[in-house]
Amino acid sequence: MHTFLSWEEFRLPIHPPCIPNRRSGLRKNEPEEFTLERRIPTDFKVIQLQPIMACEPDTGYDHPDEAFHKARRFHLEHQDFREAEKWYRIAAIENHPDACFHLGFLFETHFRDLTEARLFYQKAIDAGNSYACNNLALLLWSESGPGQEVEKLLKQSLASNNKLSAGALVLYYEAIGNMLDLKQTARIFLSHLSEEDTHNRALGIVLDCLIRQKEFTFLRSQFLKPGSVLMKKAQPYWHVLEIIRKANIEDDPIS
Repeated sequence: MHTFLSWEEFRLPIHPPCIPNRRSGLRKNEPEEFTLERRIPTDFKVIQLQPIMACEPDTGYDHPDEAFHKARRFHLEHQDFREAEKWYRIAAIENHPDACFHLGFLFETHFRDLTEARLFYQKAIDAGNSYACNNLALLLWSESGPGQEVEKLLKQSLASNNKLSAGALVLYYEAIGNMLDLKQTARIFLSHLSEEDTHNRALGIVLDCLIRQKEFTFLRSQFLKPGSVLMKKAQPYWHVLEIIRKANIEDDPIS
């Protein structure tokens, strides 16, 4: 059971101003020997810095893209997740789709605040980030099981050309026992496979799922199809070809 982290107030860096000491002509906290000859400022103003809440960032710092890239550096290079969150929020308040997505990811994986994760994934979806559809679908699946909302989000992600969602959608149909849609999704995914996609993680998921379901005829139709990408790039998937070759013909008769 993960402990949720609560928001904490943070302040901008405060450098205490030098306050003049009108009796001695010295500035407060300054060594005497260096300040005896200094005159008292005649026009001195104390800088007022207001506290800022983490959930209400000031957007006046940078352009959203600049804030996003700054957040990415804190996130990936420095592993400073709180500082990354701060800058992601600055971009997210301007509806930066990638910043919203990464905020959702941070809350899901690092801060374990799933309520905030869902909120920012949905905000990213509204801003046009298809990967947020995939992540929100899997989050809902882990919480409530493979419901219709999960299927809807995965289809939306796949329709936005997020090919990773093909693997998740195949697993979804496997979980609910819908073999017709499973093979249809796999067929569409494999038919649009390009040579650059042959090492796609989704491809491995789809092939493993078809093997588990003993869809050897279907696999042969994809690997042995003349001119298919899988036939050209079959070497990385020799284990699949070996399984097809050794498949029990009685379990999978070829018509």
